[in-house]
Amino acid sequence: MCKIKLPQSIQVGNLAVTQTENCHISIQKEGHMVFHIQSDHPMKLAELINVVKFYREMNELTESR
Repeated sequence: MCKIKLPQSIQVGNLAVTQTENCHISIQKEGHMVFHIQSDHPMKLAELINVVKFYREMNELTESR
């Protein structure tokens, strides 16, 4: 099993996703943090993409109010 090196960052569309050494994940859009969540482990790429999906779902719910 390979170890995931932190910090790690990916770009998903216009969103920059970063997981820091303390396993916190932040999503930035246009230079502003729009989402933050804590994890108990370093995430694989698929897990980070699921965090983006979760953010988009939550964002959609709050914008539709």
